Order: sequence, then structure tokens, then C-alpha cells
Amino acid sequence: MNKICVIIPVFNNENTIKNVVSQARKYADDIIVINDGSTDKTPQILSEFDDICVHNFPKNKGKGAALRKGFEIALNLGFTHAITIDADGQHFCEWIEIAKNACQKEPEKLLVGARTGENIGEIAPKKNVFARNFGNTWIKNYTGFSLNDTQSGFRVYPLEKIKNIKFKTSRFEFEQEVLVKSAHAGIKLGEFTIPQYYQPQNERVSHYRVFRDSVRISWFFTKTGFKKVRDVFIAELKSNISPKKAAASFSVGIFFGIFPIYGFQTAAVILTATLLKLNRPLAVLGSMISSPPIIPFIIFAAVWLGSAVFGTAIVEPQNAKTLTSLFFEDKSMFFVESGKFFMAGSVILAFIASILAFFITYPFCKIIKKKPAN
Repeated sequence: MNKICVIIPVFNNENTIKNVVSQARKYADDIIVINDGSTDKTPQILSEFDDICVHNFPKNKGKGAALRKGFEIALNLGFTHAITIDADGQHFCEWIEIAKNACQKEPEKLLVGARTGENIGEIAPKKNVFARNFGNTWIKNYTGFSLNDTQSGFRVYPLEKIKNIKFKTSRFEFEQEVLVKSAHAGIKLGEFTIPQYYQPQNERVSHYRVFRDSVRISWFFTKTGFKKVRDVFIAELKSNISPKKAAASFSVGIFFGIFPIYGFQTAAVILTATLLKLNRPLAVLGSMISSPPIIPFIIFAAVWLGSAVFGTAIVEPQNAKTLTSLFFEDKSMFFVESGKFFMAGSVILAFIASILAFFITYPFCKIIKKKPAN
């Protein structure tokens, strides 16, 4: 029988936390609140409740750290699952019933409350839609699970299944890390539908900092991607393949990953690697250089390189502007005009990058090859 609690991480939400806790008590008997170093009246408000478990951090550690502490407390109290709710009032506590039903049906899964609907782009703020699509794409790439709302903090966690996973992040990126590492640990990801609701801008108190926290999330995905590449590379290199062939295979992949034949890159990589008798997995791995978040840098590098080789000015009948000035003055025109440099620049960049990749990769391949297998 599942034993479910509700975990509420809170940081400086004095205007909403009392109502959130009061409403949550109507739908859950066991509530754990992690006060993440709040400096407003949140601690005093929480002290008014004598039938909930409150843990106070002396200083702010981040939402991820608060959730992890909540999981630890819940496990020690014998709970098998935890429903997480944000303290800012964006989650309606009656949704707890929806989460409980979903948990009873699929207790082995980590479940995400997905805000779905055809008009989601009209209801949600644009930055939220972008962050959601960004996260959904990366989670799909790294886990194989298609989720509609990976940014949702309204979730059901199978505590026994995730308790032995080592998590490293402590802030907003934790909610992405827990999805990726849970999937890698063999835990299935799923979702249940909750109503679409976004607070008016003047009512919501969000501690998500668009630039800082987006960078943290992007860095997490980037590190995860590099680790994945590293593991595959080492595994292939440890098989019967020479360091020179490994470096050459990876470099061929880099070449076709940048070469402007988008849509045919994988086929070209596999065909070329086969004809040259190179390692196909390493070649395909190299071609992944054209994946996010690297692809924007490749595009810009190709444009600048093309403009440097074939002329730095964009000539218009009435005016001549450099790429740099056009970028800051009219970004839409920048992308239109700079397209003529992209093709040539990307071809040149493909040759340069593949050559550099070989000479950089080859010494590392020799070192790795000499290391004994664990």
C-alpha cells in the first residue's frame, strides 16, 4: 500500500504559504514543509501550524536542496511517495487528488503533472513556453521519454526508487537532473494531466532568474551530454580500434556535423565511415556537434567566417552595413542578409574543425588506450 505525503519547498512566500498549507491539509494528512532560509515572515507563519512537519534551513540553499531534504525526511518517516507542490500558489491543492489517483495507477513511475492544451501558447508567458519546449527536447534526447511539461514542479516521486541515486544539483536544475538520472537508473517517467493555470504577472512571486537559472539548466544538460559522449567514446576505443582510427572516425563525424547538408548528415556519416572502414559509432558521435546547444555557435561561426573570407560588408543600394552593426540594429535583416555567407563559411569551418578535432583527439585516444580497463 502506497503511503503518500506532500512536500512543499518555500522561500520568501509570505503572501501565499499560509493559504497553500491550509488548502493542502484538506487533501493530505501528512505535509512536510522545507523552509529554504526565508528572510520574510514565512517562518512565523509556518509556526502557526502544529500538525505539519517543518524543517528550516538557516540560509537559502535552493529548491533542489529543499526537495532533496524533503525526500530524506519523508523516507525516514516511512513514506513511499511524495507529491511536490510549489509554495507560490500556482498549484491548486485540489490537484493532490489527481496526483494520488495517478500514483495508485502507476506507483513505479516518477510522474509529472503536465499542463497541456491546444491554447497553451496563449495562456502561458512566452518565457515559460520557451523553457518548457527547451526542457522537453533535452529530456527526450537524454531519456527517451516524451513529456509535455518537464518544467512542472507538481510531481509524484517514488521515494524508494530514487533514494540511492546520487544527485549533485541544488537549485532549479535539480528538477531536470532528477528526471534524467531516474530514467538512467531504470525508473520509468510518466505524466498526468492537470489544469492550465498561470498566475497574473502582478500576483506571482517567482524566484526563478531567467538568465542565471537558464544558464544553470543549460550547463547541466551540456555536462550530461559531454559525459554521454565521453562514455561512448571510451567504450568504442577500448574495443579493437587503434587511436588513429578512433580520432579519424570522430573527425569525419565532426566534418559532416558542420557541413551544410542538414537532414542528410547521419546518412552521409555512416556511408563515409563504411567506405573508409572507420568506426561508425564514433563517426556518428562526432556528427552530434550539430545538436543543441552547440548549433547556434556553429551557425554564427560559419556566418562570420564566410563574411571574413568573402567580404565584411553587406551591400545595399542605399546603404552598406557590416554584419556586426546590422546585428545590433536589425536582427531580422541580419539573419536574412547573412544567409549568403553561411553556406561557404560552414564548408570552410567543417574542414578546419575536423582537422583540429583529429589532432586534439588523437593524443587523448593514445592515453585512454593505454589505461587498463576497470
